[in-house]
Amino acid sequence: RIRRILLLFNVLTCDKFNQKFPFDSYRDYSYDVEHVNSQTDNPIEKINDKISWIDEHALPCLKIDSEETDEKTQKTQNAKKAEELFKRGESLVKELRENDKDTGNKFKAFRTDVEKYYAPDAYLNSNKDHIGNLTLLNSSINREYHNALFPKKLRTLKRCDQEGIYIPLCTKYMFLKYYSNTQINASSFSMMRWRKSDHDDYTEAIEETIKSIL
Repeated sequence: RIRRILLLFNVLTCDKFNQKFPFDSYRDYSYDVEHVNSQTDNPIEKINDKISWIDEHALPCLKIDSEETDEKTQKTQNAKKAEELFKRGESLVKELRENDKDTGNKFKAFRTDVEKYYAPDAYLNSNKDHIGNLTLLNSSINREYHNALFPKKLRTLKRCDQEGIYIPLCTKYMFLKYYSNTQINASSFSMMRWRKSDHDDYTEAIEETIKSIL
């Protein structure tokens, strides 16, 4: 049912902008219902997978955020938090490589803290499968950034779009926050997170679009 609602949302949105939804592409290529924010309860157990998640997903995103400054070129509080998590991640990767085991299951705590940093609203813990946290996405892209953080997903989608890979229009708009309050998302820091306000605005956009044909 969710897939049908998201498909209809895309078809109606394309029609609104005098575009034709590419049913041929939708038919010929596999599409998943993707979680905007990764599901924290999707476990990462193998040491190599834990190292890869930190190296490929967490550290690159945190590195960028740790360099954010205010109008006085001073590090923001968010940047300081990112820097703290970055150093913690570097230390954990070193420990995992040296010991080849995760003593005290430190990875789980680190992953939870990083995901809370990028998805700070507690609602995500209980509403991961709500339509406001779901979108249609090409299966190959979904597999490419499996378990990725929101900013990593956003960068991957932009690259795929530039390479000519079809991204459903509403998925593109959602990640670029076209449905979100522009005042709340005025900073680059806010644009790199999926918050409760984004979830609510996106849900409202879906509801209003589908209501137009009822």
